[in-house]
Amino acid sequence: MRMGYGKTQIIGEVKWQGYVWYYLPNHPLSNNTGWVKRSKVVMEGIIGRYLTPEEIVDHKNLVKDDDRPENLRLFPNRAEHDRFHTTERCPGFKEGNIPHNVKKGGR
Repeated sequence: MRMGYGKTQIIGEVKWQGYVWYYLPNHPLSNNTGWVKRSKVVMEGIIGRYLTPEEIVDHKNLVKDDDRPENLRLFPNRAEHDRFHTTERCPGFKEGNIPHNVKKGGR
C-alpha cells in the first residue's frame, strides 16, 4: 500500500483518541507538535497528492483505527461530511431531533 504523497518517512507512531497518529513534523497537515492522523497519510497515497486543510477523511465502518484504503472515503469539507452523517447514513435524522447521546455535527 502506498502511503502519503511522495516519499513519507514515518518517524514515530502512537494511538490517541482511537486514531493512529504518525510523527511527521514536516508534513503540511501535521499539528503543532508534528503529528498527523494515519488515515490522512493513507488517503494521500490513494489520491496521489496532499490533502487540503478543508478535506475530511471518514471511516466507513466508524472504526477510527481501521485505515485500510477500502474503509476510507474523502469529503471536500466538514459541512459535506456532517451532511452525510446526518442525512445519508441516518435517514430521518433531522436538525433539532438529535438523540441525547449524539453530539451536534456527528462528532
